[in-house]
Amino acid sequence: ESCDLVPENDDCYSAIELFDASAVDGNLCCAQPDGISCNPYGTAYGVWYYVNSQDWDSMAIELTNVSNGNVGVRVFEDANGLGYNSACDSLVDLGVCTIVTGVIAGNIYPELLFETDYYFLVFTEYPLACGDFNLVINSVIYGCTDPSADNYDSEANIPDNNNYECIYSHPPDND
Repeated sequence: ESCDLVPENDDCYSAIELFDASAVDGNLCCAQPDGISCNPYGTAYGVWYYVNSQDWDSMAIELTNVSNGNVGVRVFEDANGLGYNSACDSLVDLGVCTIVTGVIAGNIYPELLFETDYYFLVFTEYPLACGDFNLVINSVIYGCTDPSADNYDSEANIPDNNNYECIYSHPPDND
């Protein structure tokens, strides 16, 4: 199979920016080798995305292998704070590198760096397989999510009772 149209985000320097609650459908047809190995999987042929962590505590990622082709993900951090298009020369590998046969989901990093770009290489090791996928990125902000609490955090989207227990000057009616 010949490829005439290389994906627009075929290399790190042309990564497509994603935002909180972003979902993107894509495929790996015509992706070029990235010079990155995801051992034991071999050479990665992939497309790139990035998201800025803003003030998030963590980030939830969900990658769905839609086509049952070989689809994987590798995650990197711009730990030097160089910003978009400069970070690609000094990305830090976060050690997340896996092939997905169905759906993989979870927090990719327990504590994100403030205002830092995180890069995702969605890849296949078989360039002719094309691999269709769906990638979803969501912010994780821990805090008290109960609006009736004294310390309610309107930006929090995940309750974390270990560190951010809700405080009430008047206990809720259901206690």
